[in-house]
Amino acid sequence: MDRALDYRDRLRAVKPRAGRDLAFTVAVGLAFAADEGGPADRVAGDLAALQSIQAILSARRAAAASAAGAGGAAHS
Repeated sequence: MDRALDYRDRLRAVKPRAGRDLAFTVAVGLAFAADEGGPADRVAGDLAALQSIQAILSARRAAAASAAGAGGAAHS
């Protein structure tokens, strides 16, 4: 359990931050993988990369929604 909490804290420190539930779920999975001899540190790095990609995609969606909203407001 200590290992899972350590991973959770590390995941929460990565920008963009994982939500509390996601960080805990992934941390428990990483701890389990480490206990089984898996490459938990590599997985944590992969998760950080995926979170960065997710943040980029979210920003693009928000920008597209904002542009669509601004375009609709201009035509009203």
